[in-house]
Amino acid sequence: MEYRYLLAGINISLVSIVFIVFGIFSNNSIVLGTSLSTLVLGILLTTIGLTYIPPLHELLKNYSNDLTIFANKLLEDSGLVSNHEIRICYSNDIIQAVFTNGAIDCKKVLPGVGVVNNVSYISFPVKDLVSVLETEYSIGEGVDLRDYLRDILVNRYIISRDIIVDKEDGVFKIELWSLTKDARDLLNKPVNPVRIIVPVCVSRFFERNISVVDEEIVGNHYIIKMKVV
Repeated sequence: MEYRYLLAGINISLVSIVFIVFGIFSNNSIVLGTSLSTLVLGILLTTIGLTYIPPLHELLKNYSNDLTIFANKLLEDSGLVSNHEIRICYSNDIIQAVFTNGAIDCKKVLPGVGVVNNVSYISFPVKDLVSVLETEYSIGEGVDLRDYLRDILVNRYIISRDIIVDKEDGVFKIELWSLTKDARDLLNKPVNPVRIIVPVCVSRFFERNISVVDEEIVGNHYIIKMKVV
């Protein structure tokens, strides 16, 4: 049994059921359809949490692929696939990667699918990823953001060959130079580790919420701009 997947699956399923009921009574087909898709994701996570026996490497690999498929389906159903923003909502209790169609109050965001002040969102907990960073990469006094990101993204995950960090008018510009083939292939999908781990690392570094303001692929380089909010 793997409690992380079990708890995440139960939480997402409960949130989905609430929005399914809301969608039925409000006759909102968009909320209802998206919530049904999210419920499938919650059931999948719960099942994996109950049946997981280490070290089922292939199961986790399949889970990662299935999660990407379901996440992409959620984005399509919610209308966020062609027009969305990425935000990282940081707190000591839960850290979430949020796909939203506008500015949103992180304090009101819950894992799963939801609406805050008429702004729809899909949120995925990333606490486990940050816990790994906290365990293996301590941020001491004088640690530079570029060195921190380079250690994780270049040396550990081998996403690119080098990284450049600039800051102008409060916006961080992070350039991943010479992407690996696997990393580049992942960038073609709405939900993938590359688009999420970069702002997550910056969020972890500053212990603040992050708002991604722009993304661009130039040749074999990935450029992402973000603000600390």
